[in-house]
Amino acid sequence: MVGVIGVVDACVVNREDVAGCLKAIASGGLGALGKCSKAGGKLIAKPFAIALAIVMCAEKLANAIEECSSSKQMVWSDGEYVAKNTDAVNQLALGIERLRSIGLAYSEFFGDEIWLSGQAQDADVFASWMATFVSFTDELSGEGFVVSDTERLILHSESYPGHLSLADIDVFVARWNRTVEYWGAGIFDAADAPDGQSTDFIALDVLSAKWDDARIASETAMSLG
Repeated sequence: MVGVIGVVDACVVNREDVAGCLKAIASGGLGALGKCSKAGGKLIAKPFAIALAIVMCAEKLANAIEECSSSKQMVWSDGEYVAKNTDAVNQLALGIERLRSIGLAYSEFFGDEIWLSGQAQDADVFASWMATFVSFTDELSGEGFVVSDTERLILHSESYPGHLSLADIDVFVARWNRTVEYWGAGIFDAADAPDGQSTDFIALDVLSAKWDDARIASETAMSLG
């Protein structure tokens, strides 16, 4: 996660280097999320699986809070049900918010939380698909940083996680291509999007804000142990 934050921070500072920024986001952001590392022949890290685990953990915490609505966890007081252990419930709620902020930061690259709503076992399929996508964003590929229609159809034919649809892929590809177009025109922030034009692109101000929240959430969680 620290590496991705560094990529985002560098792009915010050096946004005039459009080519460098696009490469960094593609490889250091999207690419890093799909990659896995091996040591001693063992798989030791899958950022996509980790991100999924974060989201799924947040869901479990949310379910724990929901269970508090049962009579076993609630007591009637002053005309309403209240939790027997309000502090514990509040801590769960704060935990959800911290985890969710990290999930939202990863999701901002894609523009839709559905990309992180699958299962951890999809990590290998996702890694392979994302590697293909990143290769198509290479400056020296078919249409440079832009993913061409031919490349988009190849992405359709590649195996991809079952919770995604071809429509999800098309929306993401369009988001990426729009980002390339906007950044090339000097449009980096959401507020700079032309009137009447789509705001579905990787806006650096939004991306930076999401990763600032994720950084704070991560640091807070670590400080609390």
